[in-house]
Amino acid sequence: MGKIKRFRPNKSHGQQQKNNIADATQVMRQLPVPALLQCIEWQLGILKEKGIEVVDWDNKDKVLTQVRFVGGKAYYFAGDKDPGGNIEN
Repeated sequence: MGKIKRFRPNKSHGQQQKNNIADATQVMRQLPVPALLQCIEWQLGILKEKGIEVVDWDNKDKVLTQVRFVGGKAYYFAGDKDPGGNIEN
């Protein structure tokens, strides 16, 4: 059998990853507010697919479901969770 090579990450990989994050952050800063809030809502959907719900800190029976921009202000909607764990809007 051949020798197994140990994986040695490229030392510049960490710096490249930091640069990619910085670039992505700059793109996010340039997005209009409604688009940024839509991104948050997409992330909520992905978290839900993975079995993670964003729960209201003060009321554990409410789950964050929507984020909207109306009249120059950002609003969120937290739906009630029924006893079976499903969200009721």
